[in-house]
Amino acid sequence: MGILHSVRNWILTSLLVASTGVIYGKFFFPQSPVYIGAFFALFCGMPLLAFERRMILPRLNVWMHRLPTPVFILAALIVDFLLMSVGYAIAGSILKLLGLVQASWEDLTLLKVDVYIYAVAVTAVIIFIGRVRELLGRDVFLSLLTGRYRNPVQEERVFLFIDLVGSTAFAEEHGDLKTQEFLGAVFGALAEPVRRHKG
Repeated sequence: MGILHSVRNWILTSLLVASTGVIYGKFFFPQSPVYIGAFFALFCGMPLLAFERRMILPRLNVWMHRLPTPVFILAALIVDFLLMSVGYAIAGSILKLLGLVQASWEDLTLLKVDVYIYAVAVTAVIIFIGRVRELLGRDVFLSLLTGRYRNPVQEERVFLFIDLVGSTAFAEEHGDLKTQEFLGAVFGALAEPVRRHKG
């Protein structure tokens, strides 16, 4: 169930990313076929999302998240630019080699500033929505989007309280940050089966 759910999420995310490329293409290159924008968007956007999910370059991602916020933002913009540049060059090269576009190699392989800004903005929105969905859970997030909480309904809920034996001693021995990481991992491990069983 978990793998199927993950595959479905990646397919839906890919479709969303591709649609942003179609929108960009329609606004700035209305004469071009729609698949070109979708193709570039997938090659520019999906590496960023994979990096954010620590599927590629996980050590770099972990290192960056330990940086102070201003340095993290600068590092993220640089890494985003590099990943998008590589993706853009690969997408342009494939389209050129297949004869699907007639532009110059330079136009097809060098990332333009406006494309970069658009891609960073779109990817930031997608990542933000994904993070909020992760924090709230799928059902709560959908309820929030559909306005369910503005019109409350009576429900039966079960609440689980957890007392971790030895957590105070663990915190004293390992410090606040390690304890927060540990508690996050515990709650993350408990949340997955609850989500899987639609709890």
